[in-house]
Amino acid sequence: TITETSAHPGVVRCLDLMASILFDANQPAAAAVNAEKALELLVQIHGFDSSEVVSAHIALFQMLLASGQIRRSVRHIRAALYLMELLGGPRHVELSSSYHKLGTVYHQAGHFDTALRLYEESASRDCTDRLVEAMISKSKAMVLGSLSEFKKAIETEKDAFQSFSLLLGEEHSLTKTSDQALQKFMKLAVEHSTVKVEEEKLRQRAVEADLIASEIEAAEAAEAEKKKKNRKRRGKK
Repeated sequence: TITETSAHPGVVRCLDLMASILFDANQPAAAAVNAEKALELLVQIHGFDSSEVVSAHIALFQMLLASGQIRRSVRHIRAALYLMELLGGPRHVELSSSYHKLGTVYHQAGHFDTALRLYEESASRDCTDRLVEAMISKSKAMVLGSLSEFKKAIETEKDAFQSFSLLLGEEHSLTKTSDQALQKFMKLAVEHSTVKVEEEKLRQRAVEADLIASEIEAAEAAEAEKKKKNRKRRGKK
């Protein structure tokens, strides 16, 4: 067992190498087993709060995610985020990309509100890579689109498109994909606005119908009350 294994750096390197080979061979579950053993040994050697342990958590997150073990993968990326804050404070250079990775997991699972919150957290952190910033904007635009927030999606996708154009050129696939998404969001925004107008018209008609129905009921009630009073007068005579 892992507790019986000598906590020696050489053993960790061997486990890491085996995990990398298995992962490259498209065997992420087997890779994760070795990576998990390496992580436990690293904690023994360096303590739980070391940069080596942070890297091990991120590697294990990727392997578990690739093997479909979503809940376990999320636990490891969250552990990495916690340790980054602990070791480097809120300006740790890897926080932005790690929040983006976590957001992508929730996005793919259909948890759009959580994904958006994580993408916004990612965008608020320091990022030294402008291409990563563009990818974060792209992801945020996509989830805004999924939430039918098309105007916000357009503005965010514009930021991504401008960055891709500047960094990669207009002919790059990412730039072209961003341009296509921008056109799609614009079309959806128009359609969504049209639907909203029609819904408002229907709502207004329903309100008007209710008012007319209320007026008719009130008139009928008044007429009934009038007839009742007339009958009483005739009865007294």
